[in-house]
Amino acid sequence: MRRGRDDRARLAAMNTASTTPVLRRIARDSETYRFIFSGSYQGVLLFAAGIEDCNEAACQLLGRPRERLLGTDPLTFAPATQRDGSLSAESSRQRVVAALAGQSQWFEWRFQREDGTIIDTLVNMEALQVDGTKGLLLRMRDVSHLERSEEALHMAALAISTAEGDAVFRDLVRHLAHCLDADVAFIALPTENDASRMRMLAYY
Repeated sequence: MRRGRDDRARLAAMNTASTTPVLRRIARDSETYRFIFSGSYQGVLLFAAGIEDCNEAACQLLGRPRERLLGTDPLTFAPATQRDGSLSAESSRQRVVAALAGQSQWFEWRFQREDGTIIDTLVNMEALQVDGTKGLLLRMRDVSHLERSEEALHMAALAISTAEGDAVFRDLVRHLAHCLDADVAFIALPTENDASRMRMLAYY
């Protein structure tokens, strides 16, 4: 019984302890800050009340020049709903609250360019202090090509689901070629007597 009371006491102490997060601190004129924004393989945004800084990759990803990003809310570049059907505004609020509580966030997020093009991204959101001011750092990677491949593979599976016999392999290799944007695709198996020789099942 004593151990049970001790466990409950520790749990109560944890629940009542201060949960103020310890945020990473960086300065704008530091090498760390310059390194974060120098990368070209992912978009980077720093925002508080609005976007305070961004790199060229973020401009290209969102389809807007730097001067049109600064001072704006990143939410304005998202469609009303996300891929999973959730409301962008509500989902964004939940992510921001969690990040400000010290919980680094990884999530899929859809942006929308001015021409209506949807961009699927993988986002990391982290709260930090820049020159003593709390803000949120967003790192965004374009994964639209992965989403398109996944959808194309799903469509290929549906297309061949009713095929029979050799038509299964012909349809499969054709759809795989389209999914992978390949000029040539084939399905083959090693022969029974000689593993170095292949028996062609389908070719595109």
